Amino acid sequence: MPVHPDEVVPLLMLADGTMSSAEIGLNASEHEIRNALSRCYYALMHACRAWLIIHGEPASNSMSHKVLQAKIGNKRGPAARERLIAIYRVRFAADYTPDMLTAGPYYGDLEKFRIMAMSKVEAARQEMRLYRDEVDQYLSENVTRLSHG
Repeated sequence: MPVHPDEVVPLLMLADGTMSSAEIGLNASEHEIRNALSRCYYALMHACRAWLIIHGEPASNSMSHKVLQAKIGNKRGPAARERLIAIYRVRFAADYTPDMLTAGPYYGDLEKFRIMAMSKVEAARQEMRLYRDEVDQYLSENVTRLSHG
């Protein structure tokens, strides 16, 4: 039975909106950079949830990060799980490690921190695009079946 668009489109919209807030400007402060790292993970998480739904997982607002990571690993493979975990770890550090910038490997170097963060945000954006493209493809192939079903 095809998934109804109402089950995944809101997640895709949330993913897109959240990712759009993960921009890092050239004059971004430490906290703006931390926020972008957090936002990019959550954008990817929402896209993953939509992808899991089209692959048979029930829609759930209460899936833990570890459960999400495990399900992605089971359905998409260990490499996808590791990429998701890597972005999660950076998000966790950005949200919960007060000395993330002042300790190693950045030692207060905001530019070095910014470069790392821009790389991580871009990796999350590319990963999100893979999930989103597959969900979009699924919707384009199945929406007409739902309306004529």
